[in-house]
Amino acid sequence: MPRVISVSKEDVAASESTGGGGFLYPAGEYVGKIIDIQPAKDGFAKQGAHADTAKYPAFNVKVEFTESGTGVGIGKKYVAWQVPDFPTFASGKKAWLFTQFYKALGLIDGEGDAELPDLSDPDEAADLLDREIGLRLEIQEGQDNPNGGKYPDRNRVAAFYSAEKGVTESTPVQALTKGGKAKAPDEFTL
Repeated sequence: MPRVISVSKEDVAASESTGGGGFLYPAGEYVGKIIDIQPAKDGFAKQGAHADTAKYPAFNVKVEFTESGTGVGIGKKYVAWQVPDFPTFASGKKAWLFTQFYKALGLIDGEGDAELPDLSDPDEAADLLDREIGLRLEIQEGQDNPNGGKYPDRNRVAAFYSAEKGVTESTPVQALTKGGKAKAPDEFTL
């Protein structure tokens, strides 16, 4: 037998603004413990002359926050989606999150070759579990979707850094908007 539940317009609006009930963390710095690493199923699509070749490898990193510069999120989990697992795109553009991720873990120091784990191997990926890493999150404005609406705003990693640095209290990282223009910190909404 179906059940009847009262759902207000505010409930619907709130669900649309947070990605279907997901939590939008305030922009700022967080430190957390890596609790899971998985290869990203989709990877990065290649473009231009390389569009018909296999996708670039990427991985998803789940972190449990232990420190927060915003006062929010301690004990909560966050997944950094599609972190590149390669240093340079075919175009020559640098995959800077790749370098930041491994540098933050002390695996890249900028002096010569680095031995990095093969994250497609679960045993090697497990070697990074329980290690701490810093994340600077920003809020990315939702983009237009093909149905005429907009996708919800979402968090994205603006940078990885060494957990030893800790967090800077209430550091607003400016959110990106369509076209790459930044919003002033007082325009952030939760």
